[in-house]
Amino acid sequence: MDEKEKNYVDNNNEVPDDVAGDTACTSTESNEAVNDQTQNKEWEFDAVAPTLNESLSLDDDFSLEIANDSTDEDSQKQEQEAQNVNKNVSASSTDSNITKFILASVLTVLVAVLIVFMGVRYYTVPNAEEKMNPGNVAVTVGNTPVSIGMYNYCYNGTVNRILRTHGIELKSDVPFSQQTILDSEGKMVNVEEYFKTETITYLHGMMSCYESGVKAGVELSAQQQAEIDKEVAAVKESAQKEELSINEFTQKYFGEYCGLATYRKYLEQQLIANEYKNRLFVENTYSTEEKNNFFNENITKFQEVSAAFLLVPFDVNVEGSKDKVIEDAKAYCANITDVASLKKLVPVIYKDIIDKNIELGYYKTADEAIAELEKIVETKINMQTLDFNDEVKQWAFNSQTAVNSCNYFVDDYFNCVFIVLKTGEPALNEAYNEEVYAVRHILVKPKHSQDDSNTADFTEQEWDAAKIEAQNIYDTYKNGEMNELEFALLAEEFSEDTESTSNGSSGLYGGIIDNCTLGSTVKDFEDWSIDPNRQYGDTGIVKSEFGYHVMFFKSYEPLYLSIANAEMTYEKAEAEIKAHELVEHARVMAKTKVAKISDYK
Repeated sequence: MDEKEKNYVDNNNEVPDDVAGDTACTSTESNEAVNDQTQNKEWEFDAVAPTLNESLSLDDDFSLEIANDSTDEDSQKQEQEAQNVNKNVSASSTDSNITKFILASVLTVLVAVLIVFMGVRYYTVPNAEEKMNPGNVAVTVGNTPVSIGMYNYCYNGTVNRILRTHGIELKSDVPFSQQTILDSEGKMVNVEEYFKTETITYLHGMMSCYESGVKAGVELSAQQQAEIDKEVAAVKESAQKEELSINEFTQKYFGEYCGLATYRKYLEQQLIANEYKNRLFVENTYSTEEKNNFFNENITKFQEVSAAFLLVPFDVNVEGSKDKVIEDAKAYCANITDVASLKKLVPVIYKDIIDKNIELGYYKTADEAIAELEKIVETKINMQTLDFNDEVKQWAFNSQTAVNSCNYFVDDYFNCVFIVLKTGEPALNEAYNEEVYAVRHILVKPKHSQDDSNTADFTEQEWDAAKIEAQNIYDTYKNGEMNELEFALLAEEFSEDTESTSNGSSGLYGGIIDNCTLGSTVKDFEDWSIDPNRQYGDTGIVKSEFGYHVMFFKSYEPLYLSIANAEMTYEKAEAEIKAHELVEHARVMAKTKVAKISDYK
């Protein structure tokens, strides 16, 4: 929740004692909606129902004067006449008072009904302006509310990403609620539920980092604000071209209840979240001992098992097809004792594939096709691969499973049976032992003194100017706190190698160049980075053909230690995200978008 929203809520969360009785909302729906909120705030209505005393007052026409007492006969006569008149007047006055009372009572009821109606709307009606009334808050992450419009915007992005990734696997003629998909962990899940879960996961991570970023004092730069203004202006221009109002345009392309305020807010929150996440990875650097301990405790993440496999498909539309394939797989496994015996089954199991490839002209003979198929039966299984399900992985990595053991595994997602032969024990992937180095750098390129110069060569004076600029940046760093975060922030501001910062499209931050193998960068840059005497935090200036590099050394170590460092930081980030409780507000979530095939064809 930003400061503006906090003030908005805090200034309206108590009902003054003198009007509490008159503004109480008795609607069951409204009360239940209040109880559904995590903060359980009460609302002070702007329109306060007037009290009876405030509503009713006698006009001058009904102000009566009582005659003074008199002892004479005339006075008594006049008094008697006056009493008769007063009786008539009193009767008339009483009737008028009753009428006034009835009218006032009706008015009071109408105002009370209006207040209840307004209260119900407040608790139930969404909006596209990012007003955080309870009826517009789909989820809350920590103390940060997420509107229906924000949820729908993120939902659309998530669904489009998933469909781009799994487009071939999803069927266009079957509702998403009746289809399944492999999630990021290789588990079979309902597609419609997967869309929602992935959206919630994204929002949880983003809003947690946003909230932590605000707490840590992360602010948008002038450049970032300018970029947001540019994006918003582009939306306005596009809406004008289509002759749509801003809200009509944004809700057409971004999602229901997603107005321009939602879009701007999303851009702001996302940038702060990303900045905080990036800083989190900069500030978390672990010792070699800590990384080795993590590596040993999570060794299976870095290992792989040698194996050979055959894939036997079945037809779910043919009765008995699956059972027949399973029976065949059992028989095949009984005859497989090594890779050679497994390869003998290639012409049998893949006969239809071989014949088809020959028919299409891919191979001239069956022997050629068999030789090519035999090349792909040997593989490596690791815990991250999605090629095999969890059952296969657990079996392969189990120390009780001996080398040359063979087993079959039914995969209902791929509609096949895998026949797997274990050919080796779990071992560290050789690539993880390769030495890699990581540095941060700030590139200062030489610039032509005259803008109209087209030559690729720079003068000595132009190189000197670049050197002075690099030195000034280096001095700024040395006059500061001299830590990695400060260097990264300077890189974000000054480096002309935008692909190593968030200004580029690589997704990198702070001038990082990491997991570099020998020969992957220019010589002078690399020589400085792999100096055996180099220690974490060393800095300097290096000249290359591209310009002057202000350098910050991170590490030169085996790849597995670099990955361990990243994994440890990811785990810390995940723990921080989980510390921000996510609450779904069921009544409002029922109004959020649910993907339909027609929306994405």
